[in-house]
Amino acid sequence: MAPHDDYMAFEKWEYKQIIFTPEGQEKTWINLGDSFFFGSKYLVEGVMEDRVREDLEGRALSSCFAIISKLCSRRSSSPAAI
Repeated sequence: MAPHDDYMAFEKWEYKQIIFTPEGQEKTWINLGDSFFFGSKYLVEGVMEDRVREDLEGRALSSCFAIISKLCSRRSSSPAAI
């Protein structure tokens, strides 16, 4: 008998909920483009107000900007692409 004979590929598993959103809070993380936009907005404001480090978070911001640019170009060519 193999060690995993009791495993079934379509077996349903119970998972503990780990993401909780306050009632009425907008779920921007559901939309990938909005998620990167609002994350970048937070980083831009942080760099401008000296709340975050330009050398670390600023570098992350440049990556977010590149991703947003790609997502926006896809959105303009095909609304269903994102």
